[in-house]
Amino acid sequence: MGYRFNKKDIVCIISCIVVFIFAFSLRIDLINQKKGLHDDEISSVFLSNCNDWSYINDSHKNNEDITLSGERIKNRTFWNKSSVADAFSDVKKLYISNGDMPHTNLYYSCLRLWFAGIVTSDTKKIIEHGCFLNLIFFALSFLLLYKLLKKLFDDNLLIVFSLLLAFTNTGALSNSIFLRPYASQETLLILFTYIFVKSYESVENRKVISLLDFLAIVAITGFTLLSGYFVAIYVFMFFFHTGSSVL
Repeated sequence: MGYRFNKKDIVCIISCIVVFIFAFSLRIDLINQKKGLHDDEISSVFLSNCNDWSYINDSHKNNEDITLSGERIKNRTFWNKSSVADAFSDVKKLYISNGDMPHTNLYYSCLRLWFAGIVTSDTKKIIEHGCFLNLIFFALSFLLLYKLLKKLFDDNLLIVFSLLLAFTNTGALSNSIFLRPYASQETLLILFTYIFVKSYESVENRKVISLLDFLAIVAITGFTLLSGYFVAIYVFMFFFHTGSSVL
């Protein structure tokens, strides 16, 4: 027999949908207000695009003069490759080196594939299309956190307010409007926590983790680690706690 929703569950779901619409609307409004790109965001686009600037270095080595207009620099910096094959070629280059040692290549690769086939140097179009990817990350984060909170708490009011606080604070809003890895990191951290809590329940209840679930844990852990080097500490804490509990 399937699970039957009671009145409190229905109210909780409706309330969560209202919170989602409110949080989503805030993000849309902030994206519409956004006029330009921050230096770090320009770096995200520049690094993802893997544009070849070697001719400038060659000219410098040969003591040759070179004149570059602002428009040419802008076109070179932003999206100027029209084929999907170019996007996959750039992802391959990012795998070898992303030109940004403090950060991994996962977000840059996602951003490059997201802009596959698009040629534009229009700042507004770049903001809108890039932030739409962040909105997808936001929607996934919201759904995953809802599922995680349902596992952790029985209090529906606590769940609703937790979602409200988690996704309407200034930090969370900023994650969605900047073309940086923050939104993807947020999603993967929540996904990792959810899958680990779910697996921990199985361990606590002495249930055997299936091969499919095991592979999912490995894949999600790998992607989470790829989202940013700092998350290694977070991941280690979960594995350490689970290992201590089992022993």
